[in-house]
Amino acid sequence: MSTPRVQPRAQPPVNNDSASALTRALSQYNCVYTKTGEARHQPDPRIAQANAAAAEAVVYAMCLAGVEHAVVSPGSRNTPVLLALQANSAIDVTVVLDERTAGFYALGLARTGTKPVVLVCTSGSAGAHYAAAIAEANHSRLPLIAITADRPARLHNCGAPQTMAQAQLFAGQTRGFCQLEAPTASTNPDQWLAHSHKLFAQATSVHPGPVHLNLRFAKPLWSHKPRSPYTPTARPEPLPSSPHTGVLEPKLVSTLATSLGGVTRGAIVCGPQLGADNPALARAIAKLATQLGWPLVGEPLMGCVGSTPAPQIAYADLFLRTPQVQQELAPELVLRFGAMPTSKFVGQWLEAHARGRTLLVDPAAQWLDPTKGVDTLISAEPVELCRQLCRQLPPSQSASRDYLNVFRARDQQTARVVQARDSLWWEGSISRTIAQTLAPGTPVHIGNSNAVRDLGSFAQAQANGLRVLGSRGVNGIDGNVATALGEMQAAKARGVLVCGDLTLRHDLGTLLNATGELPTDLTVVVIQNGGGGIFRQLPISSHPVAFEKFFLTPRQSVLSGFCQAAHITYRHVRNHRELVDSLVDTTSPGTNGLCVIEVEVDGAASENTRRQLLGELATTLTAPGPQADLP
Repeated sequence: MSTPRVQPRAQPPVNNDSASALTRALSQYNCVYTKTGEARHQPDPRIAQANAAAAEAVVYAMCLAGVEHAVVSPGSRNTPVLLALQANSAIDVTVVLDERTAGFYALGLARTGTKPVVLVCTSGSAGAHYAAAIAEANHSRLPLIAITADRPARLHNCGAPQTMAQAQLFAGQTRGFCQLEAPTASTNPDQWLAHSHKLFAQATSVHPGPVHLNLRFAKPLWSHKPRSPYTPTARPEPLPSSPHTGVLEPKLVSTLATSLGGVTRGAIVCGPQLGADNPALARAIAKLATQLGWPLVGEPLMGCVGSTPAPQIAYADLFLRTPQVQQELAPELVLRFGAMPTSKFVGQWLEAHARGRTLLVDPAAQWLDPTKGVDTLISAEPVELCRQLCRQLPPSQSASRDYLNVFRARDQQTARVVQARDSLWWEGSISRTIAQTLAPGTPVHIGNSNAVRDLGSFAQAQANGLRVLGSRGVNGIDGNVATALGEMQAAKARGVLVCGDLTLRHDLGTLLNATGELPTDLTVVVIQNGGGGIFRQLPISSHPVAFEKFFLTPRQSVLSGFCQAAHITYRHVRNHRELVDSLVDTTSPGTNGLCVIEVEVDGAASENTRRQLLGELATTLTAPGPQADLP
C-alpha cells in the first residue's frame, strides 16, 4: 500500500497594489506606521571584551572613591560589573537576592561605615526596588552609589523584554546621574573611568548622598577568551574640592564666641544627626554646652553622649508639652544642630519662643527649618566649629547657670512622675527597661512611629550610653531589619533593633532570607501593641468607624510560627523580668545569629497609662513652687 502524498495548499499571490492601497487608506486615521530599511543587528564578538574593560574601569573608579562594600543582586545584564567586582579583592561583595533588602542593607552599611557603598542590579524593574532606600539616603545624607545595568539603546521603545526607561528611576533623590552607552570595540574604557570618577565624587561631597549610574551593555556579556585586565592610561586627576570648606574664618568664630558668651538664657537643641554616624559630634556638642553652661536639649538620634557631665535634658519632650513651662523657659538664643527635632513639642517651643533667635549649624548650608524660625544659617563643619568655639569662649556666667538650673528642676520633676510608673507594663516603661538593660555602647536601631518617640521621651538612652541609630530622613517604617543588619555589620558589633509590630511586618522578607545571605548578629525586639499604636494619640482615634480599619490596622501575630519556619530563635515576653532575661541572653558576648523577642503589651491600656502620666505631669508642672521663679 503506497503512502499518500500531502499536497501543499496553494498560496494566493500577493497583490502589492492592494497592500499599498490599504496602507494609504488607513493612514488617514493616523494609526498605522510602517518601517523599512532597518538591518538585523549582528553581535560583534569583540563586545564581550569591551564590556569587561568598561566594567573594570567603573570598579577602578569605585576604589578611587574609597568604596569598601558592594551589595549586588543576581541578574544577567549586570554580568560585566559582577565579574569585575569578583576580580577586585579591595571591595567586599555581599550577594542579596532581593533588591529591596539589598538597598536597605547598603543604607545601613553607609550609616555606620565611613565610605560610600555600592549597589548593583540588573535591568528592568530590579532598580525600582532601590527607590525607598535611595530616598532615605538622600534625606539622611548617606553616600550610596546605585549602579543599574541596562540594555542598549537599540532595544528600547521596541517591546524588548526586561527593558524600561531607567534614567528617571530616582529623579529628584540623587546628587548626580550619569548614563553610559553600551561599549563597542572602539570604546575607550578610560572614558567610563572618567565619568564614573566624577559621579562618585558627588556622593561624598560637602552634601553627601546617593548617585545613580546607568550602564548599558550589549551582548555578548561575557566571553571565555582570555584578556589582559584593564589598567588606566593615566590615573584620573583629583577632582577640585568644593568651594565651600565647611570651616568658618577665625574672625567669624571669634565674633560668634563673643556673642554666645554674652547670652544668659541660651540653649543648644539637637535633632537627628544627618550623614554617617559620628560619635565625635555628640561629644563636641556636649562639651560646648558644658562650657557655655547652657541646657542641652537633645535626643537619642543626636548620637551617644554617655555619662559625661554635659547639661543634658532628658525629658524636654514631656515637660515642654505644658504651655506655662514653654513660656517659663523661653530662650534668648538657641543654637541648633542637625535636622528638626523628633519631638513635636520641642519643635513647638522653638516655633513659639525662639523664632528669629535661632542659629542653625549645617555643613551643607541647607535651611532645615520647617517652622521658618531660624534667622541665621551657619555653614560650617559642626565638630570643628564646636572645638573652635570652646577654645575662644569666655567663662560661662552665673546667670546662664540659673537658666540651666530651671531646666534641670523641670527635668527632675518629670523624672519622678515617669519613674513612678516603672513597675507598670506599658510602652514607656518597656523602653526604659531596654535602655537600662543594654550595655553602654550597644548599637540600637530604633524604628519610627512610637518606638523612636518613646525612647526619646522616657528612656534616657543618651545617659545610658547607647549608640542609637535610625532612619529619620523620610521616617519610613520599611526596611528596618535590613538597615539594622547593615549597621551592625559595618559597626562590627552585635546590636538590637527595637520596632513596632507593623514595622517588622514591612520587612519580614529580610528576616526570612537573612540567614545564608547576610551577617545576622542582631536581636529584634518587637513591641506587639496590636497595630499602629501611634494613631491612638491622634484625633482620628475617636472616629467611630474608620479608625481601626484604616489607621490602627491590627494584625494577628504570626511571629512564633514564622520564626520556627525560618529557624530563628524566638522569645515571647509579658513582663519586665522576662524582658531583661531575654535581652541579657541574646546580647551577651559570644551570642550569634538572629533572635526575635516579641514583647506583648495591651495597646489600649498602654495608651491610658500614657494619658494618665501626662495628666499628672501637667498638674505637677503647673503647681506653684520656687522652681518656677526665673532669675
